Amino acid sequence: MALRWSYTLSPGTVLVLTTFSLRFNDGSFDDIGTASIGVFNSYRTRFNISRSELATLIINKATETEEAVYQCKVTTNSGSSGYRIQVIVTVPVKLTHVSCDQTVREGSNTTLFCEGTGKPTPNITLTRVLENGSDGEILPQLEFSNITRSASGTYRCTAQNGYETVSQVFKVNVTYPAKIVKLVSEHELPAQQSVSLDCQAEGNPLPTHSWTPCDPQQIQCHKSLLILQVIDKSVYTFTCKVANNLGSDTRSTTLFIAGDLINVTLVITSEDCTAEEYDQLWEKLSRMIDQIFAGKLGYESVQQRNIRCGSVIVDLALKFSSTVRESEVLSILRDASDNGKFGDFNVTAITGTRDTGITTATTPTSSSDIQACRDCACSCTVLGAVIGILVVIIIALVVYILWLHKKGK
Repeated sequence: MALRWSYTLSPGTVLVLTTFSLRFNDGSFDDIGTASIGVFNSYRTRFNISRSELATLIINKATETEEAVYQCKVTTNSGSSGYRIQVIVTVPVKLTHVSCDQTVREGSNTTLFCEGTGKPTPNITLTRVLENGSDGEILPQLEFSNITRSASGTYRCTAQNGYETVSQVFKVNVTYPAKIVKLVSEHELPAQQSVSLDCQAEGNPLPTHSWTPCDPQQIQCHKSLLILQVIDKSVYTFTCKVANNLGSDTRSTTLFIAGDLINVTLVITSEDCTAEEYDQLWEKLSRMIDQIFAGKLGYESVQQRNIRCGSVIVDLALKFSSTVRESEVLSILRDASDNGKFGDFNVTAITGTRDTGITTATTPTSSSDIQACRDCACSCTVLGAVIGILVVIIIALVVYILWLHKKGK
């Protein structure tokens, strides 16, 4: 770096000497050299004096040591005059200690580092990098006690001193155990309907999901969303489990078959299906159902959907004023059976029927139908044998007629 002074001599003035000096902190000066002689030995490695330029001092390598006040003094036959130059040496900004990418456990104590040097002394700031790449607010502190998951993200360390700006980014990844945050505890749905069970979870690393019970050949058991169709039971319970390498969590949900119309099948082993007794049986049974459900679950009415003989199997449709759970209806009926509320009807089985709605009732309509229904196993066997013999005879007659016809020709 060259320090240059310029001067003008008055007419008749003779230049005697040009001297370059360095001022110390105490205000005193020390000569570096002269234009005629050059740099003195003590400063020869640090400075040089130009021979080709007028009053020029060259600083060989500017460092913070060379930051000082320099003077050029011109001596003539009529006196001397000096002029001073203040040299300020700047040092490039440099980040010396910045945190690297790190993964920390939630709840731990963490310190982020953002340090730098330079001259003038730089202003050091640490900011959170927003999603659009810009800087958020400057963090007031670099120490996190009991760090939370919200601290995860990208950070920028910046050093700026008015001459230049340097920055460096790093990431903080806060890990925490898997936890279920939402799973509806109960579902009510009509028979033959599908349902979606959503097990929402959080965790870092991302948690895995598993459902039990679950048939992997029919449905996907390892996703947060379980889609299935209920078939044969009134109540189902499914358990969702989420896990990562820091922990796990489980929660259960229960499905109830429900509706304002509940289809039920009763098996009554104490009764026969006869023409004389059918109407009386149904009238008696419907009265009992009305009594059993009186004042319960908003019960309105019962309708006979179908009846089958042997042991009397009755399909019922129970109507309610609002949605009720099939399991509650079956529980009331089974309790009634256990406590003799069906009277002399021996009800041996009570099940929910997976049909929906109300279908046309099928009942015996004539004495012959009733008799066939009552003796179903025997009658069907005899009738089948008779039909089989008739078919054989007809076939034999057809073959014989064809043979005679061919023989006559």
